[in-house]
Parts: sequence; structure tokens; C-alpha cells
Amino acid sequence: MGYLSHTFILLGLIGLSKAHGFIKLVILAALGLAGLWMVHTLAQDYGNISGHGGGGGGGGGKAFEKRSIDDKTQYNINWEFVLSRDPARCARSFICQLAAQDEDRLDVVGKKILSLTRSSAQKDSWASKQLLEALKYGETVSHPTQCMKMYKLCPYTSQTMTTLLKLFGG
Repeated sequence: MGYLSHTFILLGLIGLSKAHGFIKLVILAALGLAGLWMVHTLAQDYGNISGHGGGGGGGGGKAFEKRSIDDKTQYNINWEFVLSRDPARCARSFICQLAAQDEDRLDVVGKKILSLTRSSAQKDSWASKQLLEALKYGETVSHPTQCMKMYKLCPYTSQTMTTLLKLFGG
């Protein structure tokens, strides 16, 4: 190899090392957008459950099913669908943060989400185990920020996610 090819290789390696930080930023931004999309999907489900209709589109219909049995409405969230499309684990972080708070201080949205999660976590599936893990961890920690340390890839607090649910969920 000649001097010119060594120079190009060296410059390429220097460029790659400089781009490493940018690549990490792009990956973090992509995970953040995936987390926002997941919160949007949950907001659509919440909108359907609360009777506000939700925002339409975006996959909410695939994750949510409503059934009436003897005038009792049962809500069925397909948590397998939701959690499998949540690479940043924002749904689990949200559940954990809600469980870490005093339930008397939660707003209506937080109480409904916890209630839905607790009823869904009773099944024997991969998603139920994930939900139960988030619930149990949230109940054992002293502050919701500890949940954010557990689910590091999700940068959102429960307050931010609740605001998004209210905004997009009706």
C-alpha cells in the first residue's frame, strides 16, 4: 500500500472516531422517537377506553380490543403488541413510575393505567411477566426516578407521559 492509501485509511479512522458521538446521538434520538410512538399508541388505547375516541391511526386498533359481556365492558390491551414495539421500554418505565407513587396522589389517568396493568399482569405470557416486573419494582422503590434508572433508554417522566396520554388520548 502506498502513502496515499495509508493517509485515506488514517483519515477514515479519524472520521469514524469523531462520528462515534454523532452515531450515539442518532441512536438515542431514534429510541426517543420510538418511545414517543409507543406513548402515542397507549394514548389511543386510553382514549378508546375512556370514551374520548383517541387520535385515530397509528396502530391503536391492533393493540386494543373492547368487549361487552352482560353489560359489563371488558378492556383488553394487547400488551404483547405494545411491549414488542417499545425498544426504549417507555411503557414499562411508565408503569414502574406510576407504581412507585402514592396511589392516592395519582390522577385519574394514572389510576386507570395502573388498574389496567394490574388486571393484565395476571395472565401467563411474556408481556404479563414484563408488566409484573415493572409493577413490583415500582412498588419496592422509594422514588419514581429509580424506575428511570432501571429503564435508562426512556428519557420521559411519568408526568410527561401522562400529559402525552391526555393530549393524544382525548
